Amino acid sequence: MVSVLQKHLTVALTKGSNDHINIVLVLNILFDANYQKNKISYAQFYNSIVSTRIDLKSDYLKWMNSQKTVFSFFRYPFLFTPEAKGVLIKIAAYHSMEMAFRSSLVGNMIAPYLILQVRRDYLLQDTLSQIDSNIKELKKPLKVVFVGEEAVDEGGVRKEFFQLLIQSIFDLNFGLFLVDEETNTYSFHPAATDSLSEFRLIGMLMGLAIHNGVILNISFPLFIYKRLLRMPVDFQDLKSAQPTLGRSLQKVLDFEGNVEETFGLTFQISERWYAENKVIDLVPNGNSVPVTNLNRTEFIEKLVHYKLVESIDPQFTAFSKGLLLLAGELLSLDRFFQPEELERIICGNPELNIKELEDSTSYVGYTKESPVIKAFW
Repeated sequence: MVSVLQKHLTVALTKGSNDHINIVLVLNILFDANYQKNKISYAQFYNSIVSTRIDLKSDYLKWMNSQKTVFSFFRYPFLFTPEAKGVLIKIAAYHSMEMAFRSSLVGNMIAPYLILQVRRDYLLQDTLSQIDSNIKELKKPLKVVFVGEEAVDEGGVRKEFFQLLIQSIFDLNFGLFLVDEETNTYSFHPAATDSLSEFRLIGMLMGLAIHNGVILNISFPLFIYKRLLRMPVDFQDLKSAQPTLGRSLQKVLDFEGNVEETFGLTFQISERWYAENKVIDLVPNGNSVPVTNLNRTEFIEKLVHYKLVESIDPQFTAFSKGLLLLAGELLSLDRFFQPEELERIICGNPELNIKELEDSTSYVGYTKESPVIKAFW
């Protein structure tokens, strides 16, 4: 039914008919129903005509300035492809920058740009200090100056700045993040509870990158994006984020024999927190509550909640507050993004389509049939 409605919507938009409004309203009902039960992929609700031929800036401004009675495609974001949503993020950011830029030119004549002057040897310290002291200026267009260097920031300096920052922030010696070696994704270190101000500033830095259209070379597990979108997390998210642990728990869940005698688990776990082992009770007096065939599902549910929510909640909350300070306008909208879409907008497309890359490649001094080219592909 969705595909049929999509065809009718495409025809209505192509012909300039007002029938598109009623079609979108019906699609919205179907999307709401599917959102709860997830029967079909959300990608089936994308409409290429809406995403590529609609004047996205005009539609965004209409949504910004109109009452709810005025139709706007922006109210139905499920129609937009990830690429279109990326454009909308930029439009919203540029609009915000323009407003901040104009206000700076009126009255007190404050600088129209946010200018960060940083030393390469003290990049993280200088950046966090200046971000923290210029919170009201963060929505202005960003320019970066490396102290002692003459390069003018036309975009390249800004990109290098964020690349170097990400390398510093996610350095494991810094102690703020943990990496899963199998997935090579980073999550908040549960022991870093004394670094909440740093997590807030890191969130602000990420928001600053999104606000200025910079793709970040970071790799978070998908559950981080789900939490940013206020979506629940589950066992599947744990298996995706920590596959080794996930496989072990799945064995416990699938085991047909005596779980208590075979695995010897209790509702108490231990974790390595820097130089010491931290003991955590998943229920009161967890060490005296064995995991059995009857309660193994409850054990896994509580462990998932601890790993993905409870253990990192202060860090995640501080981080998300910083991020939403700059990127919150669209992220805070109900169901504007899917987690995978948000990941793609922040980090780019993590999966290269090699066939598309090969098909779009041109050669100088070689041809597609050259032996070295064939060997390369």
